[in-house]
Amino acid sequence: MRSRLPAPGCSITTNRGSLRPLMPSCASSACSRSGWARVRCCETDMWGLLDCTHYYYRFGQTIPILKDATLAIEEHEKVAVLAPPGHGKTTIVRLLTGMESPESGRVLRCPDAWPLGYAGGFRPEMTAENNIRSIAKMAGMNADELSAFVHDFSELGDAYYLPLLNYTNRMKARLGFGTCFGIPAKVYIADDKLTGGEPAFREKCTRELEHRLQTSGLLCLTSNPRAVQDVCDRFYVMEDGGFTACDDFEEAKEMLLYLLEEQDSLPLRSDVAAQRIDRDRDDLLFFDLA
Repeated sequence: MRSRLPAPGCSITTNRGSLRPLMPSCASSACSRSGWARVRCCETDMWGLLDCTHYYYRFGQTIPILKDATLAIEEHEKVAVLAPPGHGKTTIVRLLTGMESPESGRVLRCPDAWPLGYAGGFRPEMTAENNIRSIAKMAGMNADELSAFVHDFSELGDAYYLPLLNYTNRMKARLGFGTCFGIPAKVYIADDKLTGGEPAFREKCTRELEHRLQTSGLLCLTSNPRAVQDVCDRFYVMEDGGFTACDDFEEAKEMLLYLLEEQDSLPLRSDVAAQRIDRDRDDLLFFDLA
């Protein structure tokens, strides 16, 4: 049996959290294998999850998110994973970006992936400018150039030089998307939303994302099928701790609607209720209330 070997330049995250680069056993462009069979043999640009099991702990409950789940993605692909609320979309993003490690199995990470619009890594006591300069240093980029881009794209004005403690959620969304688009990425990973902020800024993000996706890949985990209908070309649905491949968008949408109806017929788990409250509060940020 072949060992599971990823592409050169990529790294494996095991349940112990270790990272190590590996080399493939062949590089034949004529290889007829697909999915993880190609990863084991010769693929040069695949990433994702391999036989992963992971749990989510909240309110004293142990909730299975993944059960020996596998998801193989090529860097240039635009992939959507549809899942009902409370099925671990954010946890999977954290696994794929290296913020968490699975209980078992492997995560094959793309080194040039970036979470779309992610603002969770900012330090609230620091100014936006200092946060961006710190990120530039970690990303190996020119701090002046990245800071200038984010300042211009986010349209925060003088607020860019204030601590994030003074920021509203809309301002944080502007900063997060400005940072994301300022850092070159082969793959963008989105947690539920492809844009953020007020309507005018969402349109700006949509235009920029369309431009970036001409040369980059996308993985979007979402509960909203409409968000990915015109963006993605491959669709999966999360169910029973795994990923079910669908032939097209309509099949994925119908499967998600069935799972949502099934979930609504069951007693609401406390963690799902909390997520719905958080989501409803967050969704208010996307409307002009004046």
